[in-house]
Amino acid sequence: MTVTAKALAEGQIIPNSNTTIYTAPLAVTTIIDKLTTANYDSVAREITISIVASGGSVGDAYYIGKQTLAAKETYIWPEVVGQILNTGDYVSAIASNNTGVNLRMSGREIT
Repeated sequence: MTVTAKALAEGQIIPNSNTTIYTAPLAVTTIIDKLTTANYDSVAREITISIVASGGSVGDAYYIGKQTLAAKETYIWPEVVGQILNTGDYVSAIASNNTGVNLRMSGREIT
């Protein structure tokens, strides 16, 4: 078994449509260690994070957290820390505006 700590999504702007930010590769189990979002805009923005099972689609069953960030606020998502993704599972994000919010996620891939 090999464990590789890495940035799973780095410097990604979250758009206002559901966007896959990471998919667990073939024959890999992923553990999310940290997910941070930052609203660098001058107004509040709402962010929703989903963890979707392989073959599934973003929807109510997969929403893991929703947070409104004030202008210039940063949020570390405790709802996501420790979540396990199997091959094909993915993390999706959406923001209330197409600009202004970025994201970074780190974790471990186990093969």
